[in-house]
Amino acid sequence: MRNPAWIVVLIIFNLAACSCREENIPAPSAPTDEEQARQSLEPIHAEMEIIENMAYHQLCLFYKGDIPAESLMGGDQFTAIMNDATAYGLGNWYFYNGDRKKAKEIFQSLLEKKSWASFGFIAAEADFAREFKE
Repeated sequence: MRNPAWIVVLIIFNLAACSCREENIPAPSAPTDEEQARQSLEPIHAEMEIIENMAYHQLCLFYKGDIPAESLMGGDQFTAIMNDATAYGLGNWYFYNGDRKKAKEIFQSLLEKKSWASFGFIAAEADFAREFKE
């Protein structure tokens, strides 16, 4: 069974929080449900001064509902220039929101890049094998 989406939110949140200069963001404890995951995202906002890992910040804003998926994709399609972490986070979101077809499409596109050492690729490869292997 896949990890619940809130675990992905926690990972993304931790990476985004570590990549900004704001000091008032508390280190989150592991959320146990979707509501706690939402609360973990409350301190994340668009005006944060992000110094690295901008993709994780954008994913936090997306999971929070502050920006649309299209802003992550560079339009309405998955693109080859999309960061692997962003691609995985987006595919994961579609999967947990019931759009398995879109999730599969994103994971397949990511796996075609063959960037086997990226965290997004590794996660997509495992999830694809578990959920979509034919």
